[in-house]
Amino acid sequence: MELSVKDAAKLFRCPVNKDILELKEDYLISKSGLKYPVVNGIIDLLPEEKRDDNDNSEYDTISGLLYNLWVMNPIIISFAWGIGALTTLFKMKRLLEIPGGWILDVPCGTGIFSTSVYKSKPASKFIAMDYSMGMLKAAQKKARSKNIRNVIFIRADVGNLPFKDNSIDGSFSMAGFHAFPDPNKAALEIGRILKKTAPFTMTVACAEERTISDFMIRKFMIPKGYFKSSFPPHAYRKLLRNNGLRDIHAEMAGAIMVSNAKKLD
Repeated sequence: MELSVKDAAKLFRCPVNKDILELKEDYLISKSGLKYPVVNGIIDLLPEEKRDDNDNSEYDTISGLLYNLWVMNPIIISFAWGIGALTTLFKMKRLLEIPGGWILDVPCGTGIFSTSVYKSKPASKFIAMDYSMGMLKAAQKKARSKNIRNVIFIRADVGNLPFKDNSIDGSFSMAGFHAFPDPNKAALEIGRILKKTAPFTMTVACAEERTISDFMIRKFMIPKGYFKSSFPPHAYRKLLRNNGLRDIHAEMAGAIMVSNAKKLD
């Protein structure tokens, strides 16, 4: 099954005025005439004034390699978070629920975490979303190299998701919430777009679990811009509950929380 922009067009709404979007040639167009381009298979659903600042391709080359080494290097992970990479991935995949239908992966990054998920669930339809065009290009390249066709790629803002209410069948977020500018707004938007009883799974680096992890977050991750914030596990659970995501099951792997929830409100 190879997905196209046409397949997903019915899910989208304009992030500026919430109009329905119609696909015309290489654009999604709102009733008021706002245009969102489709370039090389990637749908750009950022408002026009925000596109130029994020049209980088740095993750296609050396920076992408460094990013992948950083997030997946077992030595770095064990030192910073007190776990092995396989432990986190094992816990995430055990809790991860992927129903049929449309599944939002946000942020997809370079695809290093989620490409294997797309491939393992050929009947599901994935939307890989990130704020960085460079990350999306790298993820798209990775998926194509593995002949993965059940995924489309979009650039959008997690604090202003370009989807209709109750339109998405499930979602997951690998190492995303500590990088989002406004985690509460992100949770609110994810809760809004999920259908009732739809699952949401996430991994997030937490504060107040390990002294060395807190040091890394405070002195390196936040100053370098890799993190925007970090909270203790109970704060993330409260964040989910407050935005309609309940039936929460959470496990810790070092300073990493792996959790699963459902939209029940």
